[in-house]
Amino acid sequence: MAFIHLSAHATELGIVPLEVAPMEATDSLRTENELRFAAVATALGMPVSRLRAINPVFCNDRVPAYETFRLPARRTRTVHPTARFHPTRSTAIAGSSRSGQ
Repeated sequence: MAFIHLSAHATELGIVPLEVAPMEATDSLRTENELRFAAVATALGMPVSRLRAINPVFCNDRVPAYETFRLPARRTRTVHPTARFHPTRSTAIAGSSRSGQ
């Protein structure tokens, strides 16, 4: 009911359409490990704020394990298919998922 009222009396209430800029093109990437935005941003050479802007659903700058997150379009090619991001360091480690490599 409230929505109908607001819609019917939008001009009287000063409600105007909001122009929204189109979202930037992104690619999605799925992770098997928890990732921190700082590690991904450092590995890709981009600010953490940009990752936050295109991934607003994640809290505390972390991507939980087995979740899909977004990177700017064509940046996923810079991520090696076997790259792992160490959960406590801001560096990307390329190699297998076995420890010590």
